[in-house]
Amino acid sequence: YSYTKWTHTSILRYLSMKHNINISPDGKYFVKGNIDSVAILIDIETGKMVRAFEGHKKAVLSMDFSKDGKMLLTAGGDGIIKLWDVASGKELKSISAHQELIFDAKFSNDNKMIVTGSWDGSTRIWSVNTGEQIQYINNESNSAYTVNFTPNDLYLVTGDLDKNVKYWEV
Repeated sequence: YSYTKWTHTSILRYLSMKHNINISPDGKYFVKGNIDSVAILIDIETGKMVRAFEGHKKAVLSMDFSKDGKMLLTAGGDGIIKLWDVASGKELKSISAHQELIFDAKFSNDNKMIVTGSWDGSTRIWSVNTGEQIQYINNESNSAYTVNFTPNDLYLVTGDLDKNVKYWEV
């Protein structure tokens, strides 16, 4: 894959600000996404790699643990969401979510949904169980670079690089 297509200033600005790290709910591990298409799980106490989650074709830009810590989602440059079993490292599901890269992806608080924000200008909500799209939001001219559910999962908050924050009903 050639990253020469990633010369758009918005993508480069996003990548320079993205931390690409997420801590497990129990605080024992963190996961780090890499430009080489692999996410790695690190034991915080020992600093050693526990496992690698391999399967993306492009950079892993977003990761999130389910609230119970049993599943991990990864998403990124290939527009695909992958769900993993944290304990075994086994891939549970792969969802072709977007035509363009996914900037951010998060589990809902009940672990039943995933929200994604993409360079294609859309924010989408997916069923964890079926992998089907539940909701489509057209962000018009601004791609959602950050997405998250409210604590009750009734609303969604998105943010873009132009410092716009939007609130959506799920």
